[in-house]
Amino acid sequence: TGVAPAVFGPQRTNNRAQLATFLWRFAGEPVPSAPSGFSDVQAGSFYEDAVAWMKESRITTGTSPTLFSPDGTVTRAQAAAFLWRFAGEPTSDQPIAFTDVSDGSYYAEAVRWMVEFGITTGTTPTTFAPNEVLTRGQIATFLWRLADAPDAFADGVDLPDAMR
Repeated sequence: TGVAPAVFGPQRTNNRAQLATFLWRFAGEPVPSAPSGFSDVQAGSFYEDAVAWMKESRITTGTSPTLFSPDGTVTRAQAAAFLWRFAGEPTSDQPIAFTDVSDGSYYAEAVRWMVEFGITTGTTPTTFAPNEVLTRGQIATFLWRLADAPDAFADGVDLPDAMR
C-alpha cells in the first residue's frame, strides 16, 4: 500500500512484518487457522495474520521458537529463503555463479532456484549480496518476477489465485 499516499518508497528497507505482509498479500491473504504463537506479534497488528500464515505454512520458524522479530530488518538471503519456502522448496541444478553465496549456506538452494527462474540477477553479475538489507523495490521485483514464473513452484503447490 506504500509508505504514504502516492509514495511507495522503493529504496526504503523492509522489516520482517512488512515482508510477511507482502508475501501474504501475494498469496491472496489466506486466513490462518491459529495465531502464530510468537510473543512479539501483537494481536490486531497489520501483520498478525501474515505471520501466523507464514508459520503455519512453514515459511518461517521465527528468529527463535517464541519470537518473530517483526521490527527486525530483512536481508536478501532471508527474503530468498522465505520465497523459496513459499514456492514449496523446489530443487534446482542451477550452478551458483555468485561469489558471495557459499554452497551449503541456509539460503544457497533458494538463490540457486531464484537464478534458475529469473527471480534474481544479483546485485552485480557475480554477487547476490546476501547480507544486504532488502529494499521495498527489491521485494516488489522478486514478487513480480515470481508471479510470471508458475514453473518455479514445486509440484503439488497451489499457485496463488493471482497467478491462475
